[in-house]
Amino acid sequence: MTRATSNSHGADIGLSALATTALRSVRGMDVVVLAIAALLAVVADVASKRAVARLPDAGVGRPALGLRRVLNRRGSLAGLPSGAAIPVLVGAGTAVMIAVAQSHTGPIAATGIGLALGGATANVLDRSRHGAVLDFVIVGRWPPFNVADVMLVAGAALAVIGAWT
Repeated sequence: MTRATSNSHGADIGLSALATTALRSVRGMDVVVLAIAALLAVVADVASKRAVARLPDAGVGRPALGLRRVLNRRGSLAGLPSGAAIPVLVGAGTAVMIAVAQSHTGPIAATGIGLALGGATANVLDRSRHGAVLDFVIVGRWPPFNVADVMLVAGAALAVIGAWT
């Protein structure tokens, strides 16, 4: 039951109803932010891989810093075959969105979770379509990586930062 009170202008306000509505809109907004971040991460990864497909076979730049196409057939989502990884990712993504909707994560954490989820999705899509992930960024002794990997790492960092704030 909502208790009505008057504000300074004489209007009746149901305080708990107002608080509940505000909280639901914030939670809903976190899910929207998460979904948009995930979509942007996938789009950025796909666009970058399309651009890299136009590179010469030898790549560009120096051996220690440049762009070169490398198909990564190692590693996958928990070692699952490509066909099984997609349902697992969909299930995990749904569970994360439900968890975000039921708790107040805030826009920073929601963005981070979305970026990480989008990065994982982009790599799983790559693996399911091509049997491998296309990596192309070469930096020193680091293993080659791609935009989806950057989104995963940056998203995880943002999620942790958002959880602390």
